Amino acid sequence: EKRPFVLESADVLTTPINAVFTRTVADPLAGVKLTGNVGASAIGLFAARDRITNLIFPANQGSAADFLDQDAYSLVGRYRHDVGGSSSVGALFTGRFGEDYRNALAGADAFLQFTRSNSLRAQLLLSSTEYPRALATSAGQVAGTFAGSAASLELIHASRNWFAGLSYEDLSPEFRADLGFVPQVDVRTMHAGLSRVFRRASGGWFTQINISPFARRTQDHGGRLTDQLASLEIFYQGPSQTQFQVEVTRAQELFADVLYGLSRAFISFNTRPTGDTHFGGFVDFGDAIDFTNARASTSVILGPFFSVNLFDRLSLEASYRDQRLAYHGDQVFRAKLFQPRVVYHLGRRAFVRAIVQYRRVDRTPSLYSVPVNVKDESVLTQLLFSYKVNPQTVWFVGYGDNYLGTERYDLTQRSRTFFTKLGYAWRP
Repeated sequence: EKRPFVLESADVLTTPINAVFTRTVADPLAGVKLTGNVGASAIGLFAARDRITNLIFPANQGSAADFLDQDAYSLVGRYRHDVGGSSSVGALFTGRFGEDYRNALAGADAFLQFTRSNSLRAQLLLSSTEYPRALATSAGQVAGTFAGSAASLELIHASRNWFAGLSYEDLSPEFRADLGFVPQVDVRTMHAGLSRVFRRASGGWFTQINISPFARRTQDHGGRLTDQLASLEIFYQGPSQTQFQVEVTRAQELFADVLYGLSRAFISFNTRPTGDTHFGGFVDFGDAIDFTNARASTSVILGPFFSVNLFDRLSLEASYRDQRLAYHGDQVFRAKLFQPRVVYHLGRRAFVRAIVQYRRVDRTPSLYSVPVNVKDESVLTQLLFSYKVNPQTVWFVGYGDNYLGTERYDLTQRSRTFFTKLGYAWRP
């Protein structure tokens, strides 16, 4: 989210549970925001009228989306008071209202720094929601007014050579945060993580090595296990800003009332041999769930990339993603995504950027339980000119187009767009 209107003092509205997410205000007709400090207290107020009332209906095993053909009126109020040198307590209210629709949320949070290395972060929220009766019936939601709750607790130890964290999160099935981003509810989740850090001054074969075990377990409010994971990560950092990471995981994941066991490995590498050159990549492989056909499968994902700066003005970047899913050794699909990007700086204030994105998916229809295309292709291009007057005043002019193709027809242009945008900021 890069709109200056919401970037200004955005930290005031940030809490452990993501109860305020400004992208929920999608097409504002008008908005007003006030943030500031009074002594040890910080205050944030935000109000908007939105032309779109987008809704998310979260659950444990997935979320659904819908919208109301009416304006939404949004209000956020935040108060935070600093205690001592590094602790704070706060309160939050959010409200989103329309015709026969409302969602209100209120709660308190605290951050307590016991010692230089040990801290606690906690939040408790209560919500009250009512959907129009027709929408509630069609979306399978509770009719009338219903209430929910959410709680978060996190203990952290962070010193030079050790990190340890223990957290618990509980979101009831009826909790709704329509001005935030909470796509999953009906969960009770416990996290536990530990990291040992080894450091060495520059000049040796390494500068930092981390060894980090991690575990997570999630149940719904009926006591059913829905997710479980245990992992071990080894991270290396050395000369030339070289980084190498290996992570192995063993997980269980519930899908379509079946609990799948998944073993995977992730390996990544990147380095910067010169100040102008950066390259690397990753491979992610092991067990996977074929969600379309609801069965255990295997997958491999490759992701190389590179970037280079030339002549102090020109920068080139390219990334490639290749994903393959197989069932009993037979390829279900292969998806490829290639994206080069070129940026030329005309000066301190202006640049021109060109992006091309090519995507292709090849499938084996006989391995699908639903009809699918043998092949899908798409090409997206964008050319952008940007001129920055000051950090918050920018003018954009651009062009973009979109090509699509399948086994039935070649790549064909489906749309083209010319656009311009001016963001102007001034201070009294």
